[in-house]
Parts: sequence; structure tokens; C-alpha cells
Amino acid sequence: MRVLLGWVMVCALMTGTPTLATTGFAFLRLGEGARDAAMGDATVAVTSYTADAANPAALARGQQALTFSHTEWIEQIRHEYVGTLWSIGEDVIALSTRVSHTDGLEHRVGASLEPLGEFGVYEWTAGAAWSHAFSQDLRLGVGLRFVRQSIFDEAASGGHADAGLLYRAAGWDLGISVRNVGTMNELNRVSTELPLQLRVGGARRHGKILFAAAGHWSDASTDLHAGAEWATREHLNLRLGYDSGGARGLSYGAGVELAPWRVDYAYLPFGDGFGPAHRFSLRWAVDTVPAR
Repeated sequence: MRVLLGWVMVCALMTGTPTLATTGFAFLRLGEGARDAAMGDATVAVTSYTADAANPAALARGQQALTFSHTEWIEQIRHEYVGTLWSIGEDVIALSTRVSHTDGLEHRVGASLEPLGEFGVYEWTAGAAWSHAFSQDLRLGVGLRFVRQSIFDEAASGGHADAGLLYRAAGWDLGISVRNVGTMNELNRVSTELPLQLRVGGARRHGKILFAAAGHWSDASTDLHAGAEWATREHLNLRLGYDSGGARGLSYGAGVELAPWRVDYAYLPFGDGFGPAHRFSLRWAVDTVPAR
């Protein structure tokens, strides 16, 4: 019980909200890539190289790409992402792994002056995603993942699936995805619930500015997200986002691209005394279709 209580507290911090979460794997509610974070995670209809974490139908149709992402979250929680994708005709295949971890948590049994020791919480997922273009306007994507959770001396495993659509109409890209449909086996006699989530949104480019908006529905909340990206120069993009959920609010970021490399950064200020979070991404890509 003491392990589960500590885990619930950590999950609340992972989401960055003051409300205790009712499910585990809180990082699975988030997107990946600093571009997504800077745009308020409003990217369900925005094609990208890390779309397997938001909408698998929106995987960028590049010949080959490799992306690394590191997040310094609040309260010494860290997220890591490594993903690769490649195109085969009308199909895009992606492989990736995501890890959320924190160390140095105090192990106590009841009230005590000194902890008995320290322990860590590790949650990770690995799998594949696939998208197919049925026409110039319609794409479908699905993903399957293995998930693993380790807290103190307890561990559990499971799996989940993601699915999404991307449709273009009247100059808009419209996206919908259902994420984290799956189950876990028992952790200390209790099965952790995965954070089932529905995302619906749209994106539209006007000149050098990309606008995006989305709604996220989950067991814990209903949040509105918005973001914009401004291509100020040939190699520089500036980004701004908003997330109505919890204590996040506004986000900021920038990206610099010198082919075949792109570096992105996102700054995520939190209220309620949590402090800021930072996300860095590095992408290598060749023979790509530029992300919209």
C-alpha cells in the first residue's frame, strides 16, 4: 500500500496538475517532441516525425528520420523518447520507445525521522506505428505498444493500441485519435489503468504561420489546446502554445533546421509553485516531405 500511495503522488506530479490522477502512465497523455510541447500539444492534425505519440495517421511521409527527445519535467521527473520512421510507397512505418523515470524517492514505513532508503519509479513503452494514405486527402494510422512499470520492488506489464485519422478538407487538416486502449497486469494486487484519451483537432497554414487547435478528453479531464508556429526565416521557427489543463497554461519554443538536422526547444512554465519544464529534441532526416 505504501508503494501504491507513493506512486499516485508521483503520477500527479507527472501530469503537472494539482489533482491526483486516477490512472498510471501519466506521461502517455503527453505528446513527444519539443515542437509538440511548444505548440501546447495541439498537434493531433499536424504531421510530424513524433506523431506516433499523438496521432499515428499524422506520421510525416519522410524517407527516413531519427528523433531523440529529452524532457526535464517538474520535481526531477524525466522523459526520454527515441523514434525512427521510414516511408514505403503510401505507407509510413515508425518504431519508438518512451521512458518516464524519477529517482531518489524516500522509502518510509509510517511516520519516521529518517527514511529507510530510496527508490525510483520507471514507466516505459515500446512499439510500432503504421500509417497509410488511402488518397491525397485521407490517411489512417494504428500503433501497438508493450508497456512496463517498475515501482520499488514491484513490476507489471501490459499493452495498448492507438488509432487515428487525418483528413484534408477546404485547406484544413482535421485529425482524430484514440490513444492508450489497453490493459496492465497486477502491480501489488492492483492493475494500473492506462490513461485512455480521445483527441480531436484541426490545423491550417496561412502564409508562414501554422495554426493548430485540439480538444483532449480523458478519464481525468477535458482540456483545450492551441498553438502556432511562425517560420520567421528559412531556418528558424518560433512557436507559442496554450494548454487549459491543470497548471500549465502558456508554452514557448523555437526550432532551427540545417538539413539534415533540426534542433527544437520548448519552455513550459507551470503555476502553483511547480517551476518550469524543458524539452529538447534532435532530429535527423533525409529525403523528407516537410512537416506542415
